[in-house]
Amino acid sequence: MASEDESFEQILLNAIDDALMNLGESCRTILYTYLAAALSLKKDQIPENLEEFTVAMKDIFKQGEKVVNGLILKVLCEKLGCNYDDIRDKNFTDAVEQVREMATSL
Repeated sequence: MASEDESFEQILLNAIDDALMNLGESCRTILYTYLAAALSLKKDQIPENLEEFTVAMKDIFKQGEKVVNGLILKVLCEKLGCNYDDIRDKNFTDAVEQVREMATSL
């Protein structure tokens, strides 16, 4: 469970970071480097640019994007004590917004 002084954006960034570690340190580093170099999207800007992040993930991972996004959402739900099954069938940005709403009501 996340600490009360941690913002949702920071928790989301930590969830993305943790989920990408499942792919390996090198893959995570390459992804962040690509986002910064090709899209001028720095890691700390991801929460404010979820749509751009989602498009980049689809471009990079193609059909595997759903698996990676699922990992991110599972970790996010775990960190916030939310039920992943409640959001598993939503698109990534809608799911993140629903988790944000669920987290504020806890």
